Amino acid sequence: MKAALIFIITVIFQTVGLSQQFQLEATIEKHVSAIFDIDGDGICEYIADTNKVYDGASHNLKYTLPNGNIFWDENQRAQNPYSYFPHIDFNGDGKREIMMLTASPDNQLIIYDLVNSMNLFQFGPANESVYFKELIDIDGDQELELIIRGAIPGGEYKTYVYSTGVSITGVNQIYHESINGYKLEQNFPNPFNPSTTIRYSITSPENVSINIYDVSGQLVKEITKDHNQAGEYEVVWGGMNNYNQKVSSGAYFYQITAGNYVEAKKMILLK
Repeated sequence: MKAALIFIITVIFQTVGLSQQFQLEATIEKHVSAIFDIDGDGICEYIADTNKVYDGASHNLKYTLPNGNIFWDENQRAQNPYSYFPHIDFNGDGKREIMMLTASPDNQLIIYDLVNSMNLFQFGPANESVYFKELIDIDGDQELELIIRGAIPGGEYKTYVYSTGVSITGVNQIYHESINGYKLEQNFPNPFNPSTTIRYSITSPENVSINIYDVSGQLVKEITKDHNQAGEYEVVWGGMNNYNQKVSSGAYFYQITAGNYVEAKKMILLK
């Protein structure tokens, strides 16, 4: 009995002594079908209420999608990461487009530019049901092809292969970031004058350096070079070079190197 009492007291003491690592940040009273950064602002959006897109920080309505079903299949991750991750930047504007399947009778597969409210791609032959099959480099040209399956009433099938112009290298980088949690956010404000803030996050201790380059690739400013623990960080650039001189207006690139992770983004200094 005494031993049991000591055990209970010990368990209670250990439980009380533990600090809660995970704190509830928000409760969303909606069914969320997908979460990712659509418009490249460093803050995720989530799709809920069938066709509404909400800001991940404020939870305010941000965009409205046309009617249709968003493609999102967790089971595809192990089979083909590109199929799991089809909401990528197809046209190179720094934003991700949404892949949708419209309801019958239209039966259209649409790649939708949410920021500009326009269809980037639309496919759907008459009297044929279409399905997204996968994104894969089928011909070895280092660019992804869009594979679409068509189903004709009566049991006949067709498979359509479309070029996308999207390089595997770029998609691999996005997928790698989504897995390991390393991230370089877009600077803000941008364009800026006189200073701008750069945020980044890492998930393991790393030697981190952030450098500013001009459009010719010449080093302008070494912002930071330090050993960081896992976490979120921000640095400020005031438009000065390594000689403490103000630089001219124009485009610049900031690059992070953290272990094997390297990424660069463009920013504009206006005066």
